[in-house]
Amino acid sequence: MGPDLEREPTEGPSIPPSQISDRAAFLALLFVLVAFTGLAVGSMALVDQTVDEPKFVDGGRYILRAGWDHPLARLHGPLPYYATQIAVGEFPPGGYRALEDPRPLLFRGRLGFLPFGWLGIAVVFLWGRRLYGNVGALLAVGLYGLHPLILGYGALMSVDMAQASCVLLCLYLLWRHLQRPTFLRALGVGLGLGVALATKYLALLVAPVIVFLAVFGAWRRWPDEGPGRIPTPLAVLGILGGTALATLVTLHAAYLFGSGLAPRDPSAYASDFFATCMGWPGIRELLALFPADYLLGLDYQVSVGEGDRRPYLLGRFAPGHGSYYLWSFLLKTPEWSLLLCAWALLWRVPKWLLARTPFALRSAAWVLVFPAAVPWIYLSYFTDLQIGVRYVLAVFPMVLLLAAGVCTEPWVRRSSARGVWISLTSLLLLQAADVARYWPNTISYYNLSSRGSVRSYKYFRDSNTDWGQMQNVGLDRLRSAGERDFGVVTEFDGPRFGRWAIHLRHLTRRDSRDTTRSYHWLQDFEPVRNVDGAWWLYDITPELWRQRLTDEPDGRLRAGLALAYLGEGEREEAMRTMEGLDDELRAPLETLLVLLESAEGPETPLPTLLATVQAWTAVGRHDKVEALLRDPPQVRLRDHPHRPLLLAAAVAKQGRVDEGIRILEESNLEAYPRSALMLSRYYYNQVRYGDSVAVLERTLPFMDEGLAEEARTFLAKAREKHELYLAFQDRL
Repeated sequence: MGPDLEREPTEGPSIPPSQISDRAAFLALLFVLVAFTGLAVGSMALVDQTVDEPKFVDGGRYILRAGWDHPLARLHGPLPYYATQIAVGEFPPGGYRALEDPRPLLFRGRLGFLPFGWLGIAVVFLWGRRLYGNVGALLAVGLYGLHPLILGYGALMSVDMAQASCVLLCLYLLWRHLQRPTFLRALGVGLGLGVALATKYLALLVAPVIVFLAVFGAWRRWPDEGPGRIPTPLAVLGILGGTALATLVTLHAAYLFGSGLAPRDPSAYASDFFATCMGWPGIRELLALFPADYLLGLDYQVSVGEGDRRPYLLGRFAPGHGSYYLWSFLLKTPEWSLLLCAWALLWRVPKWLLARTPFALRSAAWVLVFPAAVPWIYLSYFTDLQIGVRYVLAVFPMVLLLAAGVCTEPWVRRSSARGVWISLTSLLLLQAADVARYWPNTISYYNLSSRGSVRSYKYFRDSNTDWGQMQNVGLDRLRSAGERDFGVVTEFDGPRFGRWAIHLRHLTRRDSRDTTRSYHWLQDFEPVRNVDGAWWLYDITPELWRQRLTDEPDGRLRAGLALAYLGEGEREEAMRTMEGLDDELRAPLETLLVLLESAEGPETPLPTLLATVQAWTAVGRHDKVEALLRDPPQVRLRDHPHRPLLLAAAVAKQGRVDEGIRILEESNLEAYPRSALMLSRYYYNQVRYGDSVAVLERTLPFMDEGLAEEARTFLAKAREKHELYLAFQDRL
């Protein structure tokens, strides 16, 4: 059944072998691997945790102790979870979140993902060498192995990096199979696909393309059979069966053959999609061949993804942006790589696909272009799951491998060996300089053409810039850069003068007038400094504000200036600034002016004080609310049952949630149970589900019926989460 070996074409263009020797090529590869490892390990030690990494560490521990019978152990395939435990050593009781200083555990967990980075670099080199020779291989490795995003995600517990490397390995095995189709090579394709599927569920998007290419390519390439030989259709059917069987066996092996077959009952699935699919004969039997925990985990992710998301791109929120990932790639890839990619995709690759080029190049174009295009198109146009370039990270090695081939042959033919080495070294130095601008936090990288992080908030406000790694350390970075005299504001804080820092997440507040856009009063000004695009510092003065009004006479900008004057106690300036405002913008300011004039002195009536608190709250000046409630001008407000709730809310809206929790904990919750409901919500948002349940169970008897109904609804939600996490923590 094997093919005629003489029919196999040359696996690449004719490259002069004398340009770079094999020994020199492998030494250069070793250099790239060492550089990647050193930079990645340094990032592992220096970059703070992302929002997802604690779940990966604890999830890996859970799987090793209890299997996959929990949704938090099925967020992704099992291989990345195993990787978190390779170097973790003795696991602490209570898990990652129970540690006072989790950084050593975070670092050890990240070390387990280094092999995925090495795998990707090795496959790029081997594939590039077979296609383009040693020069092309080193060019491909330079573009990929030292790409800022590959370095950045390679230093994290990132299932996206694991998926990218394993999908690339599968595609390489597929390409080798197409050169000489055999049943054994088809099994290799299935094994590679099973490994890729065991990393991240998104790998499933390329599975049909891989299987189709394996079968169709074998059909077209299989040699003519003589009399008495197995017919070609049967041979191809054997390839299809072998690929599918190897995929399923490998995937079951990744679950240690302990998961069993997926349930056929539609009621076992949370998502509408899988519940519907399990009602179709044929489809039901096919899906039931997958490991139960794989399909249930995929179902869980689909059910979570069925919610309404509105990703942000270039100033707009929308259910989905067709150009989201294109902009991500254009802004977060070095310019020289972009030029080669554009040349490859627009000029050379179409020729490789259609012209009479060597089959090695033509089949490489099939194998790299179509598996890259399918997930790209799906994620761009058929889902609103657009939260970062990491979702298409698997496309990067495919595109960069093609890009390396566009100039290799003409470059090698027209250059001396010394010229080739000088060019490759220059490329590495340029890449290193680009990496140095962002290292160790290179996942926040933006290229120079986009003006780097200086303008990044204009493009994205998600994990493309900050995956949570700068949430806690960004302010320290600002202070270490010499910026000390500044405050911090959130999305809820209203206009004011002074030096203020704000996190990217808080700049993403929806505009109340146009919910397709974001609006925060600080967006009307240019920041004076930023930290990797995650934290932004503004210096707001009355002169700057008036100059902005001269340049752009906007009503909200004028209203913000009036409010800032009111916050400083300059009422006459505020009144002059308010002139010409429309009724909608003027009304809350006039109300506040009247109340401020009435609320002076210790004899101010209590209703006036409470109305003043509400008026300041309505315009986002929670700092003024806090000041008023911390030192009330009269005893009746100091002892009022609303005071702890209002003070806690004002403090929390300024980003100090822990302090708000302490205020509520010290209050009389039984006497004023509405504070208990607020405290329960704060606990819930901080993943303290047990505390959230306990405070409501204790205070529920003291609530009136209307409040009790709201509390019971929230209590049921908190109990569900508490039981889910309790079962998880108990097995760590």
